[in-house]
Amino acid sequence: MDSPVAEFAKVGLILNAPKTVALTTQAQPLGCLSTGSGEIKLVKFHKWLGCIVDTGDRDKVLAHHLQAASKAYSV
Repeated sequence: MDSPVAEFAKVGLILNAPKTVALTTQAQPLGCLSTGSGEIKLVKFHKWLGCIVDTGDRDKVLAHHLQAASKAYSV
């Protein structure tokens, strides 16, 4: 993973590993990717700016939206 990080740095982009996640479809237990700037967490879905970015698991997305709607209407 250090090669892309070095290429990004050439154009002024800096990888902030603690704030970075990588999507995966891996079936095994999730781990981390090691880089020179830290470890990147591997996830199957991630909530970003209120939206779910995922690898295609529609059940989790639907459950999230149903839960959010339930919270909005329960007082």
